Amino acid sequence: MHAGPSSMMLLMMLMGGGGGNDLLDFVQTRAYWGLQNVDVSVAAMKAQLAAPKADDVPALIKDLTGDDAAGSSAAAARIRAIGLPALPQLEKAAADAQGKPEQAGVIQKLIGQLYADPKGPAVRRLMAIRTLGELKKRDALPVLQPLLKSKALFEAEYARAAIAAIEGKPFTRPGLPAKQRLKDVWMLPANCGVVAQMTMPPGKPVDFAEALKGAGAMFGGQAPPNILPQLTAMLAAAAGRVGNVRLDAVTIGVADNVGKRRSFVVLVARGRYDGKALRELPLQVWRSKTETVDGVEVFKPMGDIALFLPSDDRLVLVGGPTPDGIGLAVAQMIAAVKASKGGLAPARAMGKLVKTVDTTAPVWAAARISEAYREASLLAPFDTITMVGKTARGADNFKLVAVGKDAEKVAAAVKELEGHIVKGRAETAREAQRMPMVKPYADFIGSIKAKADGAQATVTASMKGNSGFLMMPMMMFTGTLKAYP
Repeated sequence: MHAGPSSMMLLMMLMGGGGGNDLLDFVQTRAYWGLQNVDVSVAAMKAQLAAPKADDVPALIKDLTGDDAAGSSAAAARIRAIGLPALPQLEKAAADAQGKPEQAGVIQKLIGQLYADPKGPAVRRLMAIRTLGELKKRDALPVLQPLLKSKALFEAEYARAAIAAIEGKPFTRPGLPAKQRLKDVWMLPANCGVVAQMTMPPGKPVDFAEALKGAGAMFGGQAPPNILPQLTAMLAAAAGRVGNVRLDAVTIGVADNVGKRRSFVVLVARGRYDGKALRELPLQVWRSKTETVDGVEVFKPMGDIALFLPSDDRLVLVGGPTPDGIGLAVAQMIAAVKASKGGLAPARAMGKLVKTVDTTAPVWAAARISEAYREASLLAPFDTITMVGKTARGADNFKLVAVGKDAEKVAAAVKELEGHIVKGRAETAREAQRMPMVKPYADFIGSIKAKADGAQATVTASMKGNSGFLMMPMMMFTGTLKAYP
């Protein structure tokens, strides 16, 4: 399923509103079960969690190919709940149905759906658990409490959240501690000129009603709620392929020789996912080429990108202008993952600069201005730049400090920046009038202030509510979903 412009715009708006760091956080409960033709009730959710066994498949296939349309639809839903274990019996039934094209067609269609939805049963279980929490009925507690011991990915945590919701108790999703996030920084290659990290806030399902307030009919003449089924179908199809995916933090390193043959950008994403299932994304959806580097499978979905999945909580992506630059960075990152450390050491110049930054902040960055960077006039007067973004009083506040040596050149750079800010304010103000969803970003541009103080420049900005910048890691991941068939 390809996501049209309206659904992708709506998805970005929902993410910009903050809240989620699970893929399933952006799947609305009632819209999801509506696609499944399942009632939203405690009894229906209990039935989802008590999925039929593969032993039931022969009887279900008989109903599937029968004359009763309702019975056939119900049998198909129950077989989809069983998932891939039902395939051998379905394939045998398809072979036995040769000469009966109508029956064979029904079975083959269902087989295709199972191959396209390998994680569907796991996703339905997670959505059922979440729905029981949202219903807040105490008679759901007996079915939820045993799931606290579940070893299936995300199930125990989703059960804890659902029980807390039913009992009226607070629940905060666990995140990635700052010390763990910093480990990814020290895995980056030594010749990074820019290092940055963005941390997702502890997520929860997105409040669609709140996120859509004031949106109006601005998506091709349709009100956003009318587009939600399309968006839900897109996300459900993606989750059915790879399962739920959590994104906790993204660490980025940019080569100091940016623009040269061996330059690179490295992105290390940390979270939780089913590595075996996610591996199918580059293989089946992107039709990616693969190669083995130091015993590690590396995917090359396009000429300027390579990625590998070293564990179920870390993904590494490398981009660059040339294959040799990408190859060198990939080899360095594979070695770093195996050794649990890379070339970017705390004792080196970039490491020392990183240590001056508050790396516990949700967003931070550090840059040492190399000769390659100085080719940009705005950067030329500076030696180092640091940036920190923190949340306070309902707003995300950003502060950037750039340090140089020549006060006159610093003042000229600030003046140039102010010119860009004025232009940006005018452009985003116009867009905000046309699309209300842009207003928070227009307000952000409007809040930017820059000043020079001798050889140092300071830039501040603020965004009210949950910043779209803090949601950027999940947006980067979800942007790939439009590739799903």
